[in-house]
Amino acid sequence: MKAKRLLVVPLLMITTLVGCSFNNSSSSDNSISSYSSKKAVQNITLSMSVDYGMLSPNKATHLLGNCTLPFNPSDFNIDALIAGDLVTIYYTGTWQAFSTYPGKIASPDLVITDVKVVHGNIFEYEVAQNPGGGTSLAQVDSTKYGGDYKTRYCINEDASFAQDVLDYPLHTKIYGVSKPNDEKNDLIAFYSYNPLGENK
Repeated sequence: MKAKRLLVVPLLMITTLVGCSFNNSSSSDNSISSYSSKKAVQNITLSMSVDYGMLSPNKATHLLGNCTLPFNPSDFNIDALIAGDLVTIYYTGTWQAFSTYPGKIASPDLVITDVKVVHGNIFEYEVAQNPGGGTSLAQVDSTKYGGDYKTRYCINEDASFAQDVLDYPLHTKIYGVSKPNDEKNDLIAFYSYNPLGENK
């Protein structure tokens, strides 16, 4: 078997894990957390994470922090939510998060009025043959460099995932994603397709 060369920092099963109750003005709470405002519009910002096979066998599940989504993305003209996205939710009523796994945001008076998303950077790679044998990821765009790899997993379009990003055939295009505003552009997820579409 040919050796595969990929420097990877070990990662837990959940990447970019951020609690459902986190926002810019409050500390995270691992129990039940709630923020209430019946009239004024408030907002909370959370990061998208990925569960690899714990919630659904052999499937990657995108979560809002560690919670299921409390809204339908299409209702807010959101085409895709991917790992590392920063999601700001504007709401009235009570934001109540339960610390089960996955977490759940539930309140009878919660009304989500708007959702804004900031995507991270996407870097295009190709599975390439090394001169001395084995394979590695070769970056396609020499003007945009990704940072360290934080995971070996690679998500497919049908939500299945490969255990190792180098398991794909030679010349397969692979897309690495970094968090928004991460100056190092460390790659927190890989996709075997462009998760934001060909023109993103």
